[in-house]
Amino acid sequence: MMGSRKAFTGPLWVQIGIADSCNHRCIMCWDHPSFGLQSAADAGGQGQTLLKEPAGAADPGNRFMDLDMLNGLADDLQYLGTGRIELAGRGEPTLHPEFDHIVRMLKERRFNVGIVTNASLLNPDQYEHLLKNGVDRLIISLNAGTSDIYPLIHTTAKPETFDRIIFNLRQLHQMKQSCGQEKPTVMLSFVISQANFQQGLEMIERGKDVGAEQIVFKYAVVPPKASSVELAEEQKREFSSQLPSFVERAKSYGIELKIEPPIGDTTGNPDMCDKKTEVIYSRIPCYIGWVFALVTAGGLVYPCCQCSETIGDLRKQRFVQVWNSKKYDGFRRTMKSFPKLKLRTGPLNCQCDVCSFEKINTTIYNIWHFYNPVTLHRGQRDFSLRQLLPAILKGKTTGGAKAHIK
Repeated sequence: MMGSRKAFTGPLWVQIGIADSCNHRCIMCWDHPSFGLQSAADAGGQGQTLLKEPAGAADPGNRFMDLDMLNGLADDLQYLGTGRIELAGRGEPTLHPEFDHIVRMLKERRFNVGIVTNASLLNPDQYEHLLKNGVDRLIISLNAGTSDIYPLIHTTAKPETFDRIIFNLRQLHQMKQSCGQEKPTVMLSFVISQANFQQGLEMIERGKDVGAEQIVFKYAVVPPKASSVELAEEQKREFSSQLPSFVERAKSYGIELKIEPPIGDTTGNPDMCDKKTEVIYSRIPCYIGWVFALVTAGGLVYPCCQCSETIGDLRKQRFVQVWNSKKYDGFRRTMKSFPKLKLRTGPLNCQCDVCSFEKINTTIYNIWHFYNPVTLHRGQRDFSLRQLLPAILKGKTTGGAKAHIK
């Protein structure tokens, strides 16, 4: 990173979207949004609701990653020294017909493996498979505290889906206890929206029910057509006012509660949380080109989750070639000079105003610039040097960072 553009090692952390399809349509989702649903009447009176894929959300010819491509990618990542792989991306990874085989293959290669899932398709037998193969993390997108609210968010699911997920996660917890294993750790993710913002304590109770190690609260950032899903300012203040009780309840259960900014931010200008290019990246570079990469089921390579243009294609090149390409080097060089460019967005149409890597970037910047560090807003610290690598390589997290700078 201290050089101008070259990467002398591979990405430390890679997200692989082994499935571009999803069995849910959630009110806050960009890739498979609920407003893509076509009613029975619109479908010609067929008596059922049809799923209508949003344009550009997924390549219909590549719903699942080819196993040969995945094996080649895993070989390249091993060679490059990548430590952490997250099975995440545009769709639901458990839909892949070879999901169990993929998990086993990645763990045999000794990657630190996390799975981001809605968990609706997992059953106790599969949880036992994940446990036996040593999967490190499960990030469950639950988003509701009770079964009646769950279908309001996961619009193609039913209340009994929620009950089944909770039951199966309890079974996993019992399996872990019976064999004395701590992994996979379970993190419950709750995206706070109009539908669930009054369920904070119920969400924490669900964490206790399933033996979760961590709970994450973050506000919904939604597509333009779903803007009514987001909280009004008064609702944000109401939710934030309850944070002390949320933290206390989670602590009493031994659960780490991670609160993503701007939740709880009563200082500064809240609008600036959505203007990170003006606040943070006008001061520091972005180092994502050395740290992270995302690969879709069709083999498209993106340097960041927020970039809408690709930087390579595994149908034409191996990942090693993409990673060491002139285009990737050019991206790194540009992002290293980001503060001087005064851009509203990054190259490759990266939406840097909704960046989720600002805490990592700030930490890396402060390591190199210890003599003149940038501080995150209002007592929110960046990672320490000792926290940085576990955070990137193993998915270990600390409290959320504000998007403001003093």
